[in-house]
Amino acid sequence: MVLKNCTLLSLAPGLVEKADLRIENGFITERKKRILPKRGEEVVSFEGKFVLPGFVNAHTHLYSSLARGMGAPKKSAKNFLEILQYVWWKLDRALDDESIYYSALVGAIEAVQCGTTTLVDHHASPKAIPGSLDLIKLAMEEVGLRGVLCYEVTDRGGKKERNAGLEENERFILENKNNGMYRGMVGGHASFTLGNESLRLLGEMAERNSTGVHIHVAEDRCDVVDAVENYRCSVLERLEQAQGAVVRSEKLALAGLFAARVAHDVRNPLSSLKLQAQLIHAHAAPGSDERSMAEAMLLDIDQVEFVVTNLLDLAREVRLQRTPAAINALIEGVLRQVAPQCAHRHIAVSRHLAPDLPLVPLDPDRMTQALRNVIVNAVEALRERGTLAVWSHLSADGREVIVDVDDDGVGLDPEAARRAFDPFVSTKPDGVGLGLVNARSVVEGHGGTITLEPRRPAGTRATIRIPLEIGNTNG
Repeated sequence: MVLKNCTLLSLAPGLVEKADLRIENGFITERKKRILPKRGEEVVSFEGKFVLPGFVNAHTHLYSSLARGMGAPKKSAKNFLEILQYVWWKLDRALDDESIYYSALVGAIEAVQCGTTTLVDHHASPKAIPGSLDLIKLAMEEVGLRGVLCYEVTDRGGKKERNAGLEENERFILENKNNGMYRGMVGGHASFTLGNESLRLLGEMAERNSTGVHIHVAEDRCDVVDAVENYRCSVLERLEQAQGAVVRSEKLALAGLFAARVAHDVRNPLSSLKLQAQLIHAHAAPGSDERSMAEAMLLDIDQVEFVVTNLLDLAREVRLQRTPAAINALIEGVLRQVAPQCAHRHIAVSRHLAPDLPLVPLDPDRMTQALRNVIVNAVEALRERGTLAVWSHLSADGREVIVDVDDDGVGLDPEAARRAFDPFVSTKPDGVGLGLVNARSVVEGHGGTITLEPRRPAGTRATIRIPLEIGNTNG
């Protein structure tokens, strides 16, 4: 087909040009001032008509195409969140395969009528997730549009629906990775309906499929308030943290392979050394040099065992066995464990543990290990006769238990603080750089956070926040 006497328009770069166009198999194959038609080729006059590149709608919801004329909700919405609750979240739950297809078909036809030839669609149909993106693709194919499609993953329907959304995204991405007309992206609803684990899963999927994440960002104040109140950061900072978690997870995977081999090679001879030191200690006279040497050996072996345990944990995925537990009891247990080390270095220990804290749903063994890693890190940062202070209290909103571990040691410079949670990074000459890495893994596995900040005039504060309600974690 040849289109004669077209007025060609382009917005970027700006262009107005008179020319003919040849169309073959749906593509423009030739453009020049005057094209001579081939024998039998169809010729259409475009005199007085404009031809311009199709528009791209970079964010749309085709599932809402049939919402016009829908009855008003029984209760009037007072804000954006209530609009979602009373209107859109009711609509998307009512969608079935037929309504998904026809909504997409109507929306695609209207797009073409407006000069839009590519749609980046953000879909949701919680009661009809599997295959929903294929239905949208089918409708768009009938109209002749290009599309980038995703399913908006959310936690509002629980893990089963979340996982189904993740699976639909990845299936569509993989099945269309070589499709010239359609591609998939990773979809997420918004920060305020996604927990930390879900954001991490979205990021990991995008990373392994070399694609982007399509997500609403600060569409309303409720998204901003949720990030500030529940995660103590902005929406963008939270998304950046999720991206950082993906990078950390890649580093940990590589480090874990190395760590598991080293730990395996060290553990067996270490057990033999410990047994021999225990025998020497048991047979040596109280107060003798032999007994003192054996005690020193056992302390050093305990430290090596601690490092080996951290190495093995680095190679394992955090799997939590939750039970209601008293955080103060865990703290006291760790402080008893480190008491000999503190006494040896003349370190003063002060406790400021709030009484009557509610029980926390956590894995006592894993959280004890995380607390020990943080407290040992603080002890090792202290000089002789330093002070270690441990605090526990309830957050102002009553949603979290907070543990602060303070030391008055040398402190951290900004660069060291930034890299403190990277594997095998340590500011101590003999440090391995795994304690804080594993502590963070455990705390984040509980849906919590761990941060480091400098204290004045000297030292560092480590703050652990653990939610009292089980959120979207992997425990």
